[in-house]
Amino acid sequence: MSRRPFLLALWFIGLVSIPMSMVPAQVFNYLTGVLQAESFPAFSAILPIILLYFLCRSGIAFLDVVRTMVNGVYLEQSVRDYTLKVFSRVLRISPDFFRRHDPARIATRVINDTRTVESFWLSLYVSVPSSVLGLAAYAYVLFFGLSRDTPVLGVFLGQHTQMGSWFLGSLILILAPIQSYFVFFDRKIQEINREAARAGDEIVSRAHETIAGVSEIRANNAFDYAMARVAGTFAGYRDVQIRMTRLSAFFTGAGPMINALVNCILLAIGARLCLGPLDIPGLSATIAPIRWQDYLGFTFMAMTVHGYLGALMRFYLRWRMTRETIRRVDEYVKSPLVFFPDDSAPDLDPAADPLSFSGVDFETALGSRILGDLNIRVAPGEHLAFAGPSGSGKTTAMSLVTRDLEPTRGSLSFGDKPVSGINFDSLSREVAFVPQKPILFDMSIRDNILFSLRRPCENSLRDGGWDVDVERLPGVLDTLGLDRVLLSVVEKVGLSEDLAKKALDNPCPENRLERSSIIVRARELSTAISAELAKNPDMVVFFDPDRYLAEGTLEENLLFGRPRQPAPAGGERVPPEVRRIHEILSGTPLLDRLLDLGRWRFMRDAGAGLLVQRLSPRLFGLLAAATRAGLDAAHMTDQLHAGEWREMKAALKDPQKLVLLEVALETSARTAASFFLSVPDFEDQVVAARRLVAEDPEMREIGIAPLSPEGAGQGTLLRDALAGGRA
Repeated sequence: MSRRPFLLALWFIGLVSIPMSMVPAQVFNYLTGVLQAESFPAFSAILPIILLYFLCRSGIAFLDVVRTMVNGVYLEQSVRDYTLKVFSRVLRISPDFFRRHDPARIATRVINDTRTVESFWLSLYVSVPSSVLGLAAYAYVLFFGLSRDTPVLGVFLGQHTQMGSWFLGSLILILAPIQSYFVFFDRKIQEINREAARAGDEIVSRAHETIAGVSEIRANNAFDYAMARVAGTFAGYRDVQIRMTRLSAFFTGAGPMINALVNCILLAIGARLCLGPLDIPGLSATIAPIRWQDYLGFTFMAMTVHGYLGALMRFYLRWRMTRETIRRVDEYVKSPLVFFPDDSAPDLDPAADPLSFSGVDFETALGSRILGDLNIRVAPGEHLAFAGPSGSGKTTAMSLVTRDLEPTRGSLSFGDKPVSGINFDSLSREVAFVPQKPILFDMSIRDNILFSLRRPCENSLRDGGWDVDVERLPGVLDTLGLDRVLLSVVEKVGLSEDLAKKALDNPCPENRLERSSIIVRARELSTAISAELAKNPDMVVFFDPDRYLAEGTLEENLLFGRPRQPAPAGGERVPPEVRRIHEILSGTPLLDRLLDLGRWRFMRDAGAGLLVQRLSPRLFGLLAAATRAGLDAAHMTDQLHAGEWREMKAALKDPQKLVLLEVALETSARTAASFFLSVPDFEDQVVAARRLVAEDPEMREIGIAPLSPEGAGQGTLLRDALAGGRA
């Protein structure tokens, strides 16, 4: 998307705002002159002037809204494009860069610094030109005034004039920078910001390290020590922020005082000029008098001039503070690219090019030698194994072949082609490396397997919005053929059973089974499963809308399904389906019993207690206090219905009952049936409530994936859909 229209729009808005901002000052000038005259005009003659004032103010506000919107769209588009550009370059520069810089800091700087830099350039392209033009226009009016002879605006003025005063105009321009006093603290502000940036980077790195090592911390019960290390980084950051707070407090107090001083100086001189001419001793100059109405015009224009000059001063300070950020981003942008396809470079021929290490040394940045004078030649078709203790350089040698490392001395080549001179596209196709600690990206297993083929090529297949290199997969013409190849690869490495189990324990695809491109033989598979289950029907509890489902939760029993969009884990609100169940069951004995069950689970299950504590701390306190008072789980059958609990339950508010209901609905249906052994019709009550839920129109809007093969969709486990029941 071209950014030129946005810039043109912002420049146009800035240009139009300048004359519109002059109107309010001239309205006060005009009205003062009219009301000071000996004969007052009719009020109807003044109304158009007041209307003009309103229209200009409204117009300025409207332009500010449009400018903010256009500015935001332009900035976000620029930040996106520039961030992706920088990120793309960072991924392709030398691996040494990543050894010199912490990856967490690289990611933070790419994301945050690019926004800072693009925001700065936007101010330079838009705000600075608008401020300079506005300052020039106001300086002209301050020095030369407004009249019919004024260029552009003169035709709109009629009989109205604004006197100019070179002395008052010069004074306004001289005093305006004083109100930008913060510029004088430039070095101090920069120093604090640099320290804050370093401290912030240290916090990010330490937090990333701590979270990544949480399993080690947990295994060694080193929580206090780990937190002490994190707290140490925050101590430095806190000290820097306190210094910044002190400086900000000084600015907060100094600002109004300096503004008051400047305004008093202007008021005193303006009032003196209204009384008559002013002689300046030593200069032999006499300043012409002005009218009070003209002084009011000067006063209003002075505020706008202060705004323009303040914007320029703030930009100067911002430039001084942003230079280091620009330098860091430039370091990323200007770093030479190492990994890129080069059609002029030779390709690797694995059938003809032997791999040779010739006098290869590798040393770390601290000077530790990992490899020394390594000389090896591996012919095409030959198999070679590196054996040695940890740290002997096995992985380092392999990393030199993939160019993840560069040798300190010596050369590495395929035939007569140096590894660094081979077309990287060819090298990445021919050289495969499985690291000791493989990296899995946050995406599906299928996409992780296909990651090695996500590269540009002549023979590609569109899959998931991106190309897949199928040049070496003969017969693959579509995604179905690609999936067959993936399944064969999975079988070769012995993962087929694990992946099948994982697939069965995941929700069905969004499309219905008979339309899914992933499970093309769902009906045949379901038929085969049914035949096996017929031999041993006790293996599965089949889904029957008229029977209690013991293998499941109470929520699944009442919904006879699962929400199509489950609530996120750790949410702070009760899910909508639970709220609706509460409304449907309100006033029924079943709801009363489910609240009893929820309280019982609170006493027995630590996980249920944490859920109650998160959703309703007050309810947690009430239930915990009651438990300590003697209503414990050991006497659940006789004390749950005791007077104390009945009184507490009656006093609970609906939000608290909702929390207990959610805890109850998460209970296993088999456990719930055991809990209510003394209630012979409990299962029948659940099935009857299920019918009410199924008929409820609001519940249909929430969306429930039914527990049946015919209704299987997003939210229903594939295992349940294929078996038609629950194991």
